[in-house]
Amino acid sequence: MLLGFSIIYLARPVINGYWGPHLYEYQKSEHNKLIDFGIYGYIRHPIYLGQILMSIATFLLSNSWIIALFPVYIIYTNFKRAEKEEEHLQNLFIDKFDTYKKNVNGWIPKIIRK
Repeated sequence: MLLGFSIIYLARPVINGYWGPHLYEYQKSEHNKLIDFGIYGYIRHPIYLGQILMSIATFLLSNSWIIALFPVYIIYTNFKRAEKEEEHLQNLFIDKFDTYKKNVNGWIPKIIRK
């Protein structure tokens, strides 16, 4: 639980306001930035990963098999969100996003960078 929370805690300030219900609706071009620094320099989906880790911890701490549906739902939802987000970023940043994808893993943090 603490690991998931810590990852989210590191990621939220980096993306500042670039998260929420209007993620794909920025009207001003200066608001369209590819966030590739901070924790996003090591992993492309830290918030989603943190949520997944916290949902798995919730299941393990609950001691109830019924709660097993919670992490399954969170994992499925976050993978779909990541898919949509990457498609949007690919269309918006074309070459820059290709380079980012080559250098930064989506779900497993790349600890050693070149």
